[in-house]
Amino acid sequence: MIGFSLKAQNDSTYKYRKDIYDVGRSVFKSRAQRKADSIAGKPPKIFWSILPGFGYAQQKGFSGVCTNNASFYTSKDSNIKISSVDFILEYTQFKQFLFPVISNIWLHNNRYNILGDWRFMKYSTKAYGLGGKSKNTDGELVNYNFLRFYQLVMRRFAPDLLAGIGYNLDYHWDISSDKSNNGFINQEIRNYGLPSKTISSGITLNLMYDPRHNANNPTKGYFANIIYRVNNKRLGSNANWSSLLIDLRKYITLPSNSRNVLAFWSYNLFTLNGNQPYFDLPGNGWDTKANTSRAYRQGRYTSKNMVYLESEYRFELTRNGLLAGVVFANMMYVSNKDNTQFDPMLPGAGCGIRMLTNKFSNTHLVLTYSIGKYGAQGFSFNLGEAF
Repeated sequence: MIGFSLKAQNDSTYKYRKDIYDVGRSVFKSRAQRKADSIAGKPPKIFWSILPGFGYAQQKGFSGVCTNNASFYTSKDSNIKISSVDFILEYTQFKQFLFPVISNIWLHNNRYNILGDWRFMKYSTKAYGLGGKSKNTDGELVNYNFLRFYQLVMRRFAPDLLAGIGYNLDYHWDISSDKSNNGFINQEIRNYGLPSKTISSGITLNLMYDPRHNANNPTKGYFANIIYRVNNKRLGSNANWSSLLIDLRKYITLPSNSRNVLAFWSYNLFTLNGNQPYFDLPGNGWDTKANTSRAYRQGRYTSKNMVYLESEYRFELTRNGLLAGVVFANMMYVSNKDNTQFDPMLPGAGCGIRMLTNKFSNTHLVLTYSIGKYGAQGFSFNLGEAF
């Protein structure tokens, strides 16, 4: 049975830091209660961040959202890393329903890492065809249901270095276009093929280097993750195809005596062979937290290969850590429709506000606005940092 216990920061750290729950207690509780709270000052066994609210995205319109993060430690080992489970319930202006559950569990003195990405979506989005040169007028509204089941077990074999095996399932069904009862208008989509149901089912081989003690908000060090995915008809996949994901990150505390962080991210996804279903191709906004190229509509640029680079500077605005900010810039390349070379760069940049939702797990609510090429712009909403 998994137990939960307090780790990490000392009591003096908690005393001066304030999160939105502290603000809420100060507003609704009496002075005597506030004094009792400050004397106790004990972190809970599970660090909850629960935030109902509203969101906006180009592909969703306005939405009602309940975002939840549960962070905890699975043992009393002195070096155990913090585990977390994120789950979101969202219903949108366009009658879309989304329910993702993202888990990152550390066990037995960091010897095992169990990672999950499960989600159900009743969704609609615009498809633009392949490559980075499509026009905004090329977008075709497509409706579908989507089930994802990614599960991975990693084992440490050297300090902070893990390897493991996983299973990935992407299942799309009831795929249809609003523009035509007889098929899809966009010629590139017609040429590539998009049937009413697609299944990608495969095994993954994974290699990860992760010295971070808190993935909710890393402050220093490196992170690297390499995933080789092989899909096979024998596992139920529509086609045999394989891909390679290379995810690299670097975090620098800057200045060194502050809580400000300069972060770099490189997220690269390559098709090695075969033809995966259209909605399983690499595309912006389809990383685990949907943060690549935030200025552009999710899936706006799709192709067989994608290279993505981003840098963020995260900084505190108040001494108690309640309010913080972020500025960022990014660039993305996708291969052209013939997959012979990469199309021109697709840049983006933005800024945002970060609010500390749980001082014990150091989790922030992050609201950002970004702009891109061809008039692209958008808001994003995250519980936890972008990467």
